Amino acid sequence: MKRLALLAALAVPLSACAAGEHRAVRRGAISVGMSMDQVSEIWGPPANVVRATSELGEDVQWIYSDGRLADFDGGAVKSFEDPASPPK
Repeated sequence: MKRLALLAALAVPLSACAAGEHRAVRRGAISVGMSMDQVSEIWGPPANVVRATSELGEDVQWIYSDGRLADFDGGAVKSFEDPASPPK
């Protein structure tokens, strides 16, 4: 029964993902275009948040203690760094 509850809990966030994002989530990776909520579900909460506001809007950077970074524009990932990931 606990497994069913866990699967149901995971199914809701994954249902909002595109097919490529499904694969990234299964690997514990994030991808460009993911929302802050999706990144938080995959990587957890950041150690630090930096916000920069300009006439173009607000940019947000999440910084993790292990060196990972996620840059957001309009609430979606625009770029990220994950030192543990193999180079592309």
